[in-house]
Amino acid sequence: MNQVDRNEWIEHPVTKEVFKTLQEDIDRITASILAGEVVESSVEKTAMNVARLSGRIEGLTRILEIAEGD
Repeated sequence: MNQVDRNEWIEHPVTKEVFKTLQEDIDRITASILAGEVVESSVEKTAMNVARLSGRIEGLTRILEIAEGD
């Protein structure tokens, strides 16, 4: 994709909405971790929840970085 096409894609309303939704998901997951919503009956289960959600955040962040050209 050349730079002009890429810029048009980045500025397209649908692309902007997708980016916004991804960022909202990252924010929601982060808030749930910080609010303690991942705490379970054991340390192991809690650690698994945090690891799973941290991986999701990392994946979503990476998608945004790739799409934005970072």
